[in-house]
Amino acid sequence: MFDRSKGLVLLAVAILAWPAALGHACFSIIVGKDASTDGGVLVGHNEDDYPPQVVHHHKVPRRTYGPGDTLVLRNGGVLEQVEQTWAYLWSEMPGMLFSDSCVNEWGVTVTSDNCPSREDRAELSEGGIGWMLRRLVAQRARTAREGVLLAGRLVERFGYIASGRTYIIADPDEGWLFCVVQGKRWLARRVADDEVAMVANTYTIRQVDLSDEDNVLASADIVTYAVERGWYDPARDGPFDFAAVYANPASASHPDNAGRQWSGLRYVARDPIEPGFDLPFSVVPRHKLSVADIMEILRHDEADKPEPSVPASGFHCALCSGATQTSFVAQLRPSLPPDIGIVYWVCLAEPRTSVYLPFHFGISDFPAGFRTESEQPASDVYDRKVGAAFAADPREAFWTFSNFRDKVDRHGPAFVAAVRAEALRIERRAVAMQKPLEEMAKRLHKTDGIVAGESLANFSKGLYLSALEGMDKVLKQPAGDKQIAARARAIHEAAITLDSHVDIADELYATADLDPGIDNPQLRCDLVKMAKGGIDGVFLAVYVRQAPKLNAETYAEAQRMAASKFDAIGRLTQSMYPDRCALARRPDDVERIVATGRRAIMIGVENGFPIAEELDLLNHYYDRGARYVTLCHTAHNQICDSSSQPEPLHGGLSPFGKRAVARMNELGIMCDASHISEKSFFDLLEVTRAPILVSHSGCSAVYPHDRNLTDEQLRALRDNGGVIQIVALDAYLRPETPERQEAVRRLREELGVPSYAERQKWSTKQREAMRPRLREYYRRYEEMAETVPIATVKDFVDHIDHAVRVAGIDHVGIGTDFDGGGAVSGFANHAEALNVTIELVRRGYSDEDIRKIWGGNLLRLWRRVEAVSTKR
Repeated sequence: MFDRSKGLVLLAVAILAWPAALGHACFSIIVGKDASTDGGVLVGHNEDDYPPQVVHHHKVPRRTYGPGDTLVLRNGGVLEQVEQTWAYLWSEMPGMLFSDSCVNEWGVTVTSDNCPSREDRAELSEGGIGWMLRRLVAQRARTAREGVLLAGRLVERFGYIASGRTYIIADPDEGWLFCVVQGKRWLARRVADDEVAMVANTYTIRQVDLSDEDNVLASADIVTYAVERGWYDPARDGPFDFAAVYANPASASHPDNAGRQWSGLRYVARDPIEPGFDLPFSVVPRHKLSVADIMEILRHDEADKPEPSVPASGFHCALCSGATQTSFVAQLRPSLPPDIGIVYWVCLAEPRTSVYLPFHFGISDFPAGFRTESEQPASDVYDRKVGAAFAADPREAFWTFSNFRDKVDRHGPAFVAAVRAEALRIERRAVAMQKPLEEMAKRLHKTDGIVAGESLANFSKGLYLSALEGMDKVLKQPAGDKQIAARARAIHEAAITLDSHVDIADELYATADLDPGIDNPQLRCDLVKMAKGGIDGVFLAVYVRQAPKLNAETYAEAQRMAASKFDAIGRLTQSMYPDRCALARRPDDVERIVATGRRAIMIGVENGFPIAEELDLLNHYYDRGARYVTLCHTAHNQICDSSSQPEPLHGGLSPFGKRAVARMNELGIMCDASHISEKSFFDLLEVTRAPILVSHSGCSAVYPHDRNLTDEQLRALRDNGGVIQIVALDAYLRPETPERQEAVRRLREELGVPSYAERQKWSTKQREAMRPRLREYYRRYEEMAETVPIATVKDFVDHIDHAVRVAGIDHVGIGTDFDGGGAVSGFANHAEALNVTIELVRRGYSDEDIRKIWGGNLLRLWRRVEAVSTKR
């Protein structure tokens, strides 16, 4: 493995001896317009520079110049001025020659990553060019292509002063990577409209067609010069490979650089990417990316690795670090006026402990607090300001955010979850309000651009003040709350934490289209979120929709659907990620797998419909790993009546259902009573020889719903020795307000998405055809929580409280129904699981109580079911 302490020493040397460079520095993303949800290019960037630094932001207006006016470059070169330069937003780091970023009034965005070259002969004219290159592109280019050609002319005229660099030059319609080598050589490649490219401190352009001027531009001697220097021999080396020829070998082979690029690409890629040093220039994403997706990628830190480092490579995969001084996402939309369509989402300090705030180009300037000292601070000044007592001062944005980062780091990891929750709350509010705000600004813009700009500026300022208020709130959390959080984390880490019910998609699950091995924005449960939230194991549901008819044809289709999901779980545990998770067939397996640091995957069949009327199919599903069967779903089947249909079919358990329960007892399969009618529930208790499971339900006394258990059922469950796993699904936890019902109805109507009940009737083909629309529906549905709130962690724990009071502490657990509708504010995915433990601690539950709720009771139940089985 790469020794990171040595890496920091070497990085310090690299800063002093510029041509040398290692990894773990800046990181950039560029998303083609057809790969984004906005239909415009997205650019994201983390700027990594070790302190003492300061960052300030301002808007530079258009400027005009007269004939004969010139510009003197930093090293003495003289350049003719143009008649007019464009306005631009500027993120400036005083004293740093290569760390600024700009977005101009046409959306031309310029940022860069240090990418050392092998060049050792500085061919410069008039002192060369470096620092001014990006600003000149921002001042003079109306398109990205213009910017690339301008940068190329300047490099050829003056020579580039640094070892090498990749500039990201983009506009709303296209994005380019411009690779420059010390001296007068350069090459640029366009990112395909439907692809995503990433840069992590080494050149990424490999073999290109130099005659394809629509997509590749270069200095005329890019190949011949390499031949002259002996770096490239066509006969020996084959096709010209820019990175192989020009990159500094130490940088190109550094595991930090390759690891970060691989990690980023793999996060979004539709097709699998193996770790290594020969990575693709760009990838087709598995789904279109939003601003929020880019923020999530840029926040990816050491604790968020999509998987453990690859032992053979020593790859370091974090994209955000303590060196990240600022970060941004440029949202460049061609469909709107530039003042509105260009949004610069700025994050001061590192994204891990900060918030992205949107600034539309139409603002007159950034808030005053975003401009601080004009010089690079001395080390003692930096240390004093960052180390001082925290004060949320709107006049000093950079120092406030940097000071906050310092305080969070001192509090330790327990604080990061609270910080991220606050940041996400503000960002989701910004995204939810963005569309109506921009519609208003568009109307104003037609008559008064200044007033439109003021409305946009007020929006940004309000979010900025909210962020400061949020930071202050987090740090002023009472000491008792801090102790609660610390105790909760210790309990959570010591417990075996299990979720008894997580849904999976159809055939797409555990494929490149729906990868559960990454922090997947389409999933509430994946291996990364489980690791973040300390969830040790989950029951994945082999859910099968109930057909209206019970016959050979519908049974066969149900069995096909079930087989596809068993296959998907097999891919997850056996083919894709056997080093990160494993199938648990017994409670002892769970403990063994968790002890190795992997996630335990268990299987439950949700709906006994695919069993048809063949008891031997229970044996077949047991052999495939099923350890519970939910007897029915939202409609009656051949086993029993459902709670969701008022008119009974069997009047409880059917005769076949009673035989099925007996066979499940013999096999050691838990009988799951979620979804079944009250009469079916009591029939089940009469015939079963083993305690039963209720894998994802709530309490009717807290909120009456057909999916929840009455107190009479809870007491009977206690007497049976069973366990109710409380569901984290808003609709079962509290009444849905008329306001929310109306908002959901309007959203469904707008997107043409039918009700949940209707969607359950879809065929696999229909579901696949509607997947893009559903993805947008779920994204908007989540954003709605900011304006029309959903149930919270407190509402969720209210049901746990009630179940414990009635059934007892030994009979309650957690079954979220994530990816099947489950999610509450504060526990919207497995990454937020600690919040549940914090609330349990706050309510006075003991360490042992919490261990029982999080998994102990479920394991005990499972062992008792095994004890009854004849397959022991």
